[in-house]
Amino acid sequence: MSIKKEILKKNEGGEIEKDEFTNLIMDDMQIGEISAEDKEFLEGFKETCFLSLNSTGLKSIENMPAMPKLQRLELCDNKLSGSVAPLVALYPNLQVLKLSNNQFKTIETAEITSLKNLEHLQSLDLSKNPLVEALGTEYQQTLRKLLITLDEFEVLDSLNKDGEEVVSDDDDEGDEDDSDAASD
Repeated sequence: MSIKKEILKKNEGGEIEKDEFTNLIMDDMQIGEISAEDKEFLEGFKETCFLSLNSTGLKSIENMPAMPKLQRLELCDNKLSGSVAPLVALYPNLQVLKLSNNQFKTIETAEITSLKNLEHLQSLDLSKNPLVEALGTEYQQTLRKLLITLDEFEVLDSLNKDGEEVVSDDDDEGDEDDSDAASD
């Protein structure tokens, strides 16, 4: 499916002012892969800070659009399995990266250590990937040790360094039951 066609269709064929989009949410579109044409189209959204491609059937991060202002990227519930290293160059200001429920089998093949070059990364979600089960009880400690150079890195799979659950404002908005999100 063409991302460009789908976005234009949702906008009823009207003109799109790309600079007005700070959030670009394309969840549940059956994309599979991002074409070169779609990459070029998406790169026109220069003000986008939040890009969500959850449940889109993505198999690769090939042709991900460069978006220098992007701070939050969600690629959950897809079929991704290769290296995440290209995301570092594409999104230097990334603060939140959600990659849960994909096919990342090992830290090495996913090149997770490359994420330590994302100076602003605060939150990473790799839950429900085969690498979590493979590392077992050592998972949290191993990931935190690998990414220790990130001064701001605080949240891994919705848990802070002390193992306490952290619910971001964005995560909490869609929840029907807020009882677990009580604050002091």
